[in-house]
Amino acid sequence: MGEATDKPTHGGMETPARVAKAGEGLDAGSSSADRTLPEDPHAVRLGAGVGPSVSAVLLLGLAVLMTAGAAWLAWHAHRRGAIREKIRQCTALCRGLCMVLERRGGADIANLDSLWRALQPPDNAAFLCVIGRGGRLRFHSRRPDRLGTRVSSVRVGDDDGAQRTVGDLLAAEASWSGVNVNFSGQRQIACYSYCRPIESLIVVHLPMSAVDSEVWEFARPWMVMLGVVGAGLLPLVTLLVMGWRHREWRSVQTLVRQLRHHGEVVHDRVTELETLYRAAPVGLCRLSPDLRIERVNDHLCALAGLDEGVVGQFLATVAPRLHALLAETCLYVMRTGQAVTDDLRQWRVNGEQRTVLISCVPLRLRRGSPTAADGDRVSPPLAGVNCVVHDVTELKKVERKLREQIEINELMLNTTLDGYILADDRGQLVEVNPAYCRMVGYGRDELLRMNITELEAALTPEQVAEKIQRMLAAGAARFETAHLHKDGHSVWLDVSISILRLSGRPPLVAAFVRDVTNEKRVTAELRQSEARFRSICDVSPTGVVLFDEAGRVVYRNDRAVDFWPNLVGDSSERFDWTSNLPEGERGEARIAWDAAVRNGKPYRRHGVTRRPHEEPVWWTFTAAPILIDGKHAGHVGAIADVSDRVRREKELQRLNVILERRIEERTRELAERHADLEALVHSMSHDLRAPLRGMYGFAKALLDDCGSRLDDRGREYARYIVWAAEHLDQLIQDLVRYNRIVRKELLVEDVDLDQAVRDALQRLQDEIRASGAEIHVRQPLGVVRGHRSTLEQILSNLISNAVKFVNKGTRPNVEIRSEKRDNDFLRVIVADNGIGIAPEHHQRIFHVLERLHGVESYPGTGVGLAIVQRAVERLGGRVGVESALGQGSRFWFELPIGGTHDERTESAGDVG
Repeated sequence: MGEATDKPTHGGMETPARVAKAGEGLDAGSSSADRTLPEDPHAVRLGAGVGPSVSAVLLLGLAVLMTAGAAWLAWHAHRRGAIREKIRQCTALCRGLCMVLERRGGADIANLDSLWRALQPPDNAAFLCVIGRGGRLRFHSRRPDRLGTRVSSVRVGDDDGAQRTVGDLLAAEASWSGVNVNFSGQRQIACYSYCRPIESLIVVHLPMSAVDSEVWEFARPWMVMLGVVGAGLLPLVTLLVMGWRHREWRSVQTLVRQLRHHGEVVHDRVTELETLYRAAPVGLCRLSPDLRIERVNDHLCALAGLDEGVVGQFLATVAPRLHALLAETCLYVMRTGQAVTDDLRQWRVNGEQRTVLISCVPLRLRRGSPTAADGDRVSPPLAGVNCVVHDVTELKKVERKLREQIEINELMLNTTLDGYILADDRGQLVEVNPAYCRMVGYGRDELLRMNITELEAALTPEQVAEKIQRMLAAGAARFETAHLHKDGHSVWLDVSISILRLSGRPPLVAAFVRDVTNEKRVTAELRQSEARFRSICDVSPTGVVLFDEAGRVVYRNDRAVDFWPNLVGDSSERFDWTSNLPEGERGEARIAWDAAVRNGKPYRRHGVTRRPHEEPVWWTFTAAPILIDGKHAGHVGAIADVSDRVRREKELQRLNVILERRIEERTRELAERHADLEALVHSMSHDLRAPLRGMYGFAKALLDDCGSRLDDRGREYARYIVWAAEHLDQLIQDLVRYNRIVRKELLVEDVDLDQAVRDALQRLQDEIRASGAEIHVRQPLGVVRGHRSTLEQILSNLISNAVKFVNKGTRPNVEIRSEKRDNDFLRVIVADNGIGIAPEHHQRIFHVLERLHGVESYPGTGVGLAIVQRAVERLGGRVGVESALGQGSRFWFELPIGGTHDERTESAGDVG
């Protein structure tokens, strides 16, 4: 609720406030219009006789008052300035004292008296206090007897009028300066500053009596001077008034005539206002301070069911419902003196709910008069309240429907996928919807500061202005254009224009736009695709033919005409390509083609074209259905010249016959060589080993039977013969094993690696026991696809090497474990602490008969690792080694993972 204004705050409803103002003027004017102005000229002459003396007295009194007032104002202004200066000095003194204490890190309270005297206070009446955390005086420079007095309840005032106490300043560790009242009730200037080193408030006080004494000493000579000047002006003012009395009273007579004229004007104005009051289309009434009806118009009587006889009666008695509607607002207006305008209420009249708009304006018949305190005007007591009751039920219904329609329109514009632009006749944007903002990448506020020429990418500003004028003349338009996106690229839009012509306003251009950038791009891509397709077809060595859904030819390239010469001109639409086939094949081919066209199936046919004096041309016709959105839209056919392929196939058939004969001959040769190889292997395993065993046996017997008769060299030679026989026998056995691995057929099955390792260790137990090797098997190892005996041979060779190739004096330590690879292979690792292998020899050690050390250093034939590699490769895996000199070796092989195997969660223990 604010002050009454000529324009109410409620949207678009000005009548109640204007009528309220009119009612206020009517009541104010009617009281003066009923009085009759004096007509007797003698009354004027009588006033002229006594007027000068009274005026002189009044002027003299006014001069005295002005002189006294000027003196008082001067004294008061100087006093305020002196207070401000004292506050500034005391504040500086207080802060300086705090700074001294902070630099000293806190000082004894007893030394503050000497420090206070050293700082030289600005006034002898000033004194220093220290207030501790409990709100009690810890130090007082003037009254030491007051130490311990509690002063926490002393109030200090802020500029905003809020009151705080000294205790509040202590709790907040704050500072304050100004004028307050001490605990003895005396006004004083006080400056409070919190000092952290002593955790107390430092306070500098200056009594107001000292300030007043200083101000009075300064103002006394000025007051005497003003009195002398005022006394000298009084006779002069009296002479001036007496000299101009005749001219003044002539002005009074002119004023009387003007008042009489104004009375007539006021009377006419009152009559007009009375007519307006009764004919107003809203309810009007005037209520007294006790809510009696002093005036009411016909419209309010009809609205509330009243009659003219209610004037002078209490509103609560004659119209309870109207009283319930107006009482609260009227009492608020009379209590605060503020007008209440456009207060929307619900009022039940004659069983019907109505919506009314209430305005209540305070009624004052006299002006305010200035007070002696601050010069502000003070309003007199209210004479009543003017009330306006406006029935806006139908207006609210219309407003609600209009608001709903506006909300629907806004919802449609905000949710539609099409953009909406509203611009004036100069192209300045007035409104846009979110869809258009998304199209061009700008925010709504940015767009409303822009002109359509800043967004147009296809036209110049002059062309845009010309186009707007044409659209204004035509009233509508439809076209495509491009707008600039915020990031710089163009957005193609399909624009539909409508011209909005509102009464009294320039026309507006409304446009619905749709983003057709993708359609433009797709259309351009289709054109490019069509051009590329035709270019490819024109240069293609293959004949290309397009058929529609009925099987008629709609396109063919030149190469297709080469195959089917009658496929030319408009006759191609009726062309039957089966006419190129022999007569006996045409019927079957036509039936198959019609079925493929009808069912949308692929079609394939071979044929030959025989031209006179030319070699026959073999061709293949392949047709595939064209599906668009799952529907059959025709066929595309390709005619390929396969003459060369047919000739090559015939040549290939001839060569295949020759090759088969050669393969049969080579197979017979290989069978014969295989038999010879088998005989050689049999000889190596039996015939070669027989004399070797004899040489071994005779050398052994020589050592046993005749060893005592041989000298040391003879015995050494005999031992060399035994060792050589053993080594050669082992070499023959390894070569036989290698040959068996290479030749024999391996039946692959699931092999349990745990069992295979146990069997290999059982085979090598004598060698392991003799070397004292430790074998650690991390079970379970898993199941692989392999050959059981071959896998045991692989593991035996790797474990034997791990035990054999170690430095002298080193106990072999072998670890066997497995890990799964990403390619469904299982890697088995045999790691040792042996002598290691240089990286450059990692591939060499897998060759047959390759050795890195002499037989006298480490026994062996050089075939073991070759057997491992060949066996792993035949089982479909691969093998490798990771090693370095002096750092041991990690031999590994990978085989495909086998079937299911019972997984054990804990190690079954170490074997060794």
